[in-house]
Amino acid sequence: MVNTNKIVGQNVKKYIEGKGIKHSWVMERTGIKKTAYYNFLKGEGNVEEYVAKINKLFRINDPFFFYKADMELNGKTFSRSRSDSFMNYVAPRVLIIQNYTYAFHKFGHTQTKQRPSRISNREEAAQRKNGERTK
Repeated sequence: MVNTNKIVGQNVKKYIEGKGIKHSWVMERTGIKKTAYYNFLKGEGNVEEYVAKINKLFRINDPFFFYKADMELNGKTFSRSRSDSFMNYVAPRVLIIQNYTYAFHKFGHTQTKQRPSRISNREEAAQRKNGERTK
């Protein structure tokens, strides 16, 4: 007879690894200590408590989601969440705002210029040191 707690631990491990998430991230977010977490993945310890924390972390409404012996993890299971999509939307816009803010403070509100990279600053400094004029 197969132990239910071992099945749960294996399913949780497959789920987390399938999503491409680090176990350390899960431990940090759920507040489960390292030894307890890895024992949980082996099916040991307070499995019900840890499953509840992981369900809450991943917003899984089915309390028996990880208890299925024939659990299938398909593409729909691993699809990106709303927060992932939100970060993909926001991150490029933050860079645009940073460049705009830099241009506003450096050049005034009438000019817009992208913030120079470190490489161009180094080249510029080397040209000044050699007595060459910059454009």
